[in-house]
Amino acid sequence: MRVALIVSTAAAVALALLSGTAASASEPGGYAVSRIALPSPGFGIAVDPSSGVIYVGGEGTTAGSGTVTVINSVTQAVADTVAVPGLPMQIAVDPATGIVYAATGNGLSVIDGATDEVITTIPSVDGYSVAVDPVTNMVYAVTSLAGGISKVAVIDGATNAVTATVAHAGASVIESLAVDTATDTIYAGASDGSLTAINGATNARTTSVRLDTSGSSVSSVAVDPGTSTVYGVLEGDSTVDAVNAATLAPVASIPCPGDNSATADPAANAVFVTGSRFPSPPVNSTCVIGTATNTVIGAFPRSGLAVAADTATGAAYITSAFPRGNVWVATPSPTDQLSPVIYGFVPPPFSTPNAAFPESGYGSWPLQISALPAATVTETGALPTGITMSSAGVFSGTPAAGTVGTYPITVTAANGISPDSTLAVTIHVYVTPAIIAPTTATFQTGASGRFTVDATGNPAPTVQASGYPSWLTFTPPDSSDVVFAGTPPPGSGGAYQADVWATNAFATSPTQTVTIIVDQPPGIAAARHLTFRSGHHVRYKVTATGYPVPVLRERGSPPPGLEFRASRGVAYIVGTPARRDDGKRYHITITVSNGIGHKATRTVTIRIR
Repeated sequence: MRVALIVSTAAAVALALLSGTAASASEPGGYAVSRIALPSPGFGIAVDPSSGVIYVGGEGTTAGSGTVTVINSVTQAVADTVAVPGLPMQIAVDPATGIVYAATGNGLSVIDGATDEVITTIPSVDGYSVAVDPVTNMVYAVTSLAGGISKVAVIDGATNAVTATVAHAGASVIESLAVDTATDTIYAGASDGSLTAINGATNARTTSVRLDTSGSSVSSVAVDPGTSTVYGVLEGDSTVDAVNAATLAPVASIPCPGDNSATADPAANAVFVTGSRFPSPPVNSTCVIGTATNTVIGAFPRSGLAVAADTATGAAYITSAFPRGNVWVATPSPTDQLSPVIYGFVPPPFSTPNAAFPESGYGSWPLQISALPAATVTETGALPTGITMSSAGVFSGTPAAGTVGTYPITVTAANGISPDSTLAVTIHVYVTPAIIAPTTATFQTGASGRFTVDATGNPAPTVQASGYPSWLTFTPPDSSDVVFAGTPPPGSGGAYQADVWATNAFATSPTQTVTIIVDQPPGIAAARHLTFRSGHHVRYKVTATGYPVPVLRERGSPPPGLEFRASRGVAYIVGTPARRDDGKRYHITITVSNGIGHKATRTVTIRIR
């Protein structure tokens, strides 16, 4: 089997996807993948192979309600919508009776597939997983209990009565159910990584194994009765574990990026596994396992939440994870084909519908398009002068002066595989923000001050700042013209640095540093009366406060043997008083100045003893 992807970027680069082992004679040779648009995002999905009708669970019109959308698989048209009491996360169909079962979390809704009417809702069956055995006309659904423990409710399809419940072996939630119609065995995958087999005749648990011990839950289970193999999908592990249906002994561990849902098509010797954990773009989000070899025989780049197989046609139907609101339809085909999907612009996030160009500056924005063969892209709407779009969907050029604004455009990708993909995008032309700010702003302690910062650009940018002192605020905070204002508290003199910049929806200006200088008048930290012992060495420190750093000066007559030594912001009275000066007193005056405010002076009396 060969499945490939063409991802259109600036050079329409072809990225080959996963190619597996050679397919057996009964395995499909390839898939043509198209899509069906839904009225709302889809969740659970099932298909009735006897009628070709697809059932998709979705959100209802009121909060907490749900719908089941009925789709004709031949015309791929929505035929009906059925209201149910909750969101149908899983859906199952009994092809023998045409009855549809929707697990909504608010009860199991039973729908007549012939009339598309709800027959009944079983409120006690309030889980999100359901499976049907068309041979025995029995239905198996999860019912939740307090404490996160689940049971499997056994329901008679003829009467819709719960005839038994089977408790799960562990204190965990049952995430998925599947039925082996050949052996009348039900398989339950749980959040603790366990897989349990239940005998459908006795409703007794027979075997249980842990597929994972690292915390991954068994998010989905599929059974191929023809090979007696059960496939457990490990959520978040990118692995599918194949085990023997009778013993649950391991058969194979199969790498596969899908981790949401799995379904088996025994007639096609295939298991489809889909997931929504994807890179950009969602390469290989759905893989196909060949049940004859238990290897991945192909993959295609369509992410999904749930998957169902039509055993009559070999087609698979997948509710899309991205973009939402679609059902991917994978039909067996001699050649691989992908109908186009436009995800949005690159670089990531590739889902954005917006491309932005600077006025008078060159830019290039390629659309991310998945298609095989490669799609041709056309657009409708007026582009800004200087911007063009290539047939590969690359917008590029230099917008002319005066073209600032928004340009709504509709792009369409077509490659001959129906349907075409259409996306509404917007081209923006902007003016890069620039900051206008002083390099220096001066304040003084105890006095209010201010400075302004302006920004230019289109759309109008907002000024941002960091590193400024806590006593400073700027208003208004979401504006292109802001005022920084505040009153420095006493003792806060010094130099600070604040970074300012401007940003709008499309670009950010370079950062500019503003040096904030806080002037502080001078002050003296020294005692007014000092006593020194004659004949003993003295080193007394006099500290000046203020900014800029003050200069200290002394006048008067220090005691013999002592001198006043001054440097920046500090001075020392040092030396050894003469012994003959015992009992004498000397007076000196210390002056501190830094050009801010008045000088500070202090008379100090020095006594020698």
